[in-house]
Amino acid sequence: MRRREFIALLGAATFWWPTVLLAQSPDLRPLIAVVIGASQQSSERWRTGLPEGLKQLGYVEGRDYDIEYRYADGDLTRQPALLQQLLRRDPKVIVAGNAGAAVAARQATSRVPIIVSTVDPIGAGLATSIARPNDNVTGIFVDYARLLGKQLELGFELFGTKRAGLLVNINNPIAPSLRSDAEAAANTIPAQLISADIQTPTDIDDAFQGFAREGVKFVAVYPDPMFVNERRRFADLEIKTRVAAIYSQRAFVEVGGLMSYGIDLRDNWRRIAAYVDKILKGAKPVDLPFEQPTGLELVINLRTAKALDLSIPPSLLARADEVQIAC
Repeated sequence: MRRREFIALLGAATFWWPTVLLAQSPDLRPLIAVVIGASQQSSERWRTGLPEGLKQLGYVEGRDYDIEYRYADGDLTRQPALLQQLLRRDPKVIVAGNAGAAVAARQATSRVPIIVSTVDPIGAGLATSIARPNDNVTGIFVDYARLLGKQLELGFELFGTKRAGLLVNINNPIAPSLRSDAEAAANTIPAQLISADIQTPTDIDDAFQGFAREGVKFVAVYPDPMFVNERRRFADLEIKTRVAAIYSQRAFVEVGGLMSYGIDLRDNWRRIAAYVDKILKGAKPVDLPFEQPTGLELVINLRTAKALDLSIPPSLLARADEVQIAC
């Protein structure tokens, strides 16, 4: 009887022991560290593309990997400290959601692989070649010069003017590069670009008021974590100042902004999952070339256009990937 009880007990232990061990040993699972410049709420729609992409590749969070997020809430100066917090957790890979996070990560470690999202690695000083990454950084490459150029073209087509405003968050480490890209795009058209430096959210209000006094009809807004956090402020200022804006992310249009032309961020973060998968399987960043986004989308908010007394040409509506009638 005792022998049978012992065998039964041993069999039960064999059944449940691996599961309990896995549940109680998170240190055995690789940690993915993610730094995002915007807030948790602002980034929810697109950052969830990463675990979704990993799930499609067969990964289960809590079984095959752990993930920790840090949010700068629009203050890019916080990102180096957030990265230090995560590095103390010994991550297997770092996902940097913006150029500032990527630069801070590269300065903090040359050992941990860094995957960047929506970053121009050459403009940010992270690489000298798109085809052959340097050291420990790879990911998604965005041609901001082309993106800003297209935003300007759309604005000039809609407003019939060759003058545009540009907001530059000077706390962003790639601000000089972005400004140069915008000026190069404007010179190609050619067009006049009026730039305003931004350090705090309240500077955005002053900038729009200044554009209104200058008679600027529209502003090109590039992707910046502070701007994403303040997207409702942008939408309100468009109506208040009668200065329209063309953004690079649809999140602005979804809360009342006029128009966006840019990448599908959620799809972008799904693609980041493929890089994470390869890194976890032993690949090195130097062997994973930078990739460009596969598609760009044009989104127009007709309700905002009406509030601004704008008539969107049928030719422009026909090119839109999505037309919203409410915010």
